Amino acid sequence: MTRSAMKTMKKLQATLLSSLLLLSACGRPYTDTTLYDKNGQIKPVVKVLPCQVKSNEIAVAWDLSQEFTDELRRRVFESPKLYLERGGETMEIAKALSTPDPKNIPSAPLKDLECADFVMITELVEQRQTPYGFTSLAESKHRLEESGAILQLAFRVRVLDCRFEQPRVILQELLQTSQVVPKPYLSADYEKTVWGTEPFHHTPLGMAHSKLLREAIGHVEGYVVAAK
Repeated sequence: MTRSAMKTMKKLQATLLSSLLLLSACGRPYTDTTLYDKNGQIKPVVKVLPCQVKSNEIAVAWDLSQEFTDELRRRVFESPKLYLERGGETMEIAKALSTPDPKNIPSAPLKDLECADFVMITELVEQRQTPYGFTSLAESKHRLEESGAILQLAFRVRVLDCRFEQPRVILQELLQTSQVVPKPYLSADYEKTVWGTEPFHHTPLGMAHSKLLREAIGHVEGYVVAAK
């Protein structure tokens, strides 16, 4: 084989190897957790305060505040548009920054969060499941069985811009979701099928939480990037 042919062969081998490495990389999940975005710009730094739980009518075997807080932080951490900052977040600060008047946000609690450009405050306002469509059981006309249920959730999101002396609300909304729970899923036992397990993701509650949090983070990304 001539020298020229050997060079050509090596180039082909290098090209093939590069292609295989690229395909291999594309097959693996990629999470952008760095401080800089793909354009080399610093991402907005966000802190997620502990989620407050105002009302819950569904019995579960875990701390809903911890679930929503951890899941929100995970989604911000994995966001290609935001950078998650940790440290100093407490429920006391979350409550202090949840004042009903968005024009009267206290600045004192933010001293413990001074590394953040933006602060996210959330609250699970409502979570309940209401039966519907009662039908008579075949063996008894005097006994009724529910045909399904309506799962309803309400989730409040507030985002503060803390880059200036006086914090400013850039996002405040109440996200609501309502979905039908078919009869076969009414037997979901949230004392056994708990958050953090794979089966939980396929329960009505798991799917509703995922949808709600995905929507919340999508809105936060949009408003924070626009404000920056």
